[in-house]
Amino acid sequence: MLGGGLRYAMPALEQVEEMAPSGLAAVSDETLVVCGFLSRTLEIIAVHGDGSAERTEVLAEPCSVGAVALTDGRVAFSDGESLRTVEVPDD
Repeated sequence: MLGGGLRYAMPALEQVEEMAPSGLAAVSDETLVVCGFLSRTLEIIAVHGDGSAERTEVLAEPCSVGAVALTDGRVAFSDGESLRTVEVPDD
C-alpha cells in the first residue's frame, strides 16, 4: 500500500504503446472498450477474474479521444472531428 491509503495496481494489459489509450468505458463487469489515440481504434478488452485483461477485437475506427458507455448498449466516442456511436456485441 502506498502512503495516504493509495494501493499499487498491477498492469492488467501490457504492450499498449501503439494504442496510447485516451478513453475508457466499462460496458459490463467483464468488458471494457478503449479508444486509442495512436491506433485510432475502439477496441474491446476482456477483463478476467484474476485481474488480467486481453484485447479481443476492434469495434470501430476511427477513434481518437474519449469513450462512454450509453445505457442502451452503445458506446459513444470521437474521431476528433465528430461524435460517433457503435453498438457493443453481447458477450
